[in-house]
Amino acid sequence: MTQNIDGMHQRAGSRSVVELHGSLWRVRCELHGRSVDLAHAAYARRVCPQCGRPLRPDITWFEDRVDTDVWGAAEALIAACDLFVSIGTSGSVWPAAGLAELARSRGAETVEVNVEVNEASALYRHCIRDPASIAVCRSFPAPGITNP
Repeated sequence: MTQNIDGMHQRAGSRSVVELHGSLWRVRCELHGRSVDLAHAAYARRVCPQCGRPLRPDITWFEDRVDTDVWGAAEALIAACDLFVSIGTSGSVWPAAGLAELARSRGAETVEVNVEVNEASALYRHCIRDPASIAVCRSFPAPGITNP
């Protein structure tokens, strides 16, 4: 699950990514909410093929609501998790800021990886105050990989 809109999880090989705030690699019609992949021919016209309205980036701007299907997928992941790890977030952008509390209330172990204390830090049982590039490799080593 990510708040990032850059598609880097997919480029790194992740196959199942819940994008809470959408993706810059898609566009959508504000009226129909249909996402169109940028590689799709409809984007070349930059209008919805159904109504002719201009397409916009398929991302959640401030003041926009998170897509209900995406939020439902996020809640399902939280309900099923045993371990909730938050990496490099301010903990202040809602509704994502509430995910740590939701995970904790459902019995998940909670870990924060962040160089700075933030308003959500108290929700985590374990806090790692290192850059993600160091902390993740050290705390969650991949088999067969030498970590710093």
